[in-house]
Amino acid sequence: MSTEGNDRKNEMARTAALAFADALASVYRAQLSERLIGAYLIGSIAHGGFSHRYSDIDLALVTEDGLDAAALTKLRALAAEQDAALSQKLSVSGPIAISALADCRHSIAPIISTMRS
Repeated sequence: MSTEGNDRKNEMARTAALAFADALASVYRAQLSERLIGAYLIGSIAHGGFSHRYSDIDLALVTEDGLDAAALTKLRALAAEQDAALSQKLSVSGPIAISALADCRHSIAPIISTMRS
């Protein structure tokens, strides 16, 4: 495959992944309500190196009180309802301490940010 064709596939895949993540952020906000402080894309999708073949969709959730295994299982099920294929590429991390985000600002892209003072 030509480099141009590969670049086009990567960009189309990144666009689809971003739309999926945006939809998930809304669904997760509805599910978690005030517990969700922020949702961030991290990794290759955030810094522009997304590959349609190799990249996953790394989503970091910042919450007030953490997420237990049952909550993460529910979030994964909600992702599968949104898009079964893209949900297979989803990696959800959380909770993340707010202070930890300051160290990785260059590698994150906020989807939802309702950081409280």
